[in-house]
Amino acid sequence: YTPHLMVSNEAIKFNDLSEGADSIYWNFGDGNSANGTEVYHTYADSGRYTLNLVVYNAMSCVDSIQTLLKVIHPLVDVEITKTNASFTDGVLEVSCQIANWGTIPLTEIAFDLQISDGTSVVETWTGQLLPGSSILYPFKAKFRYSELTRPSYVCIEANPASNYSD
Repeated sequence: YTPHLMVSNEAIKFNDLSEGADSIYWNFGDGNSANGTEVYHTYADSGRYTLNLVVYNAMSCVDSIQTLLKVIHPLVDVEITKTNASFTDGVLEVSCQIANWGTIPLTEIAFDLQISDGTSVVETWTGQLLPGSSILYPFKAKFRYSELTRPSYVCIEANPASNYSD
């Protein structure tokens, strides 16, 4: 089955790797079952479920395997792990490293950049940030300052768009 981390309300792909099986039966442990080599199942709630796979061949030989699955609620958890503000030739450029510590892939993140002079910019990143991975986001906006008006700090907030709450 894939993925190894099972999240409620997300489709999970189950594959039978048996050789010579003519009939394949899955019991997902939540009152649902399916037949086939490759099936998808969505657990409605978190919990522990006993998955049973039973295969039959043309000679009516039976084999089965059972495993305990742990299904968790989706969790959105992002962290800005590094912020970089560089000032070159009067231009301020800002970037940040963001990590996905949650249990679901993120496809959209709104970044809110605040600069010490009151300037505020919101930009949106779209893509795929998988759980356990990180990306570098360079802000598209550039800011011109003199050496005398150079900002003293920048602050960045990341807000992932999601159908789940954290």
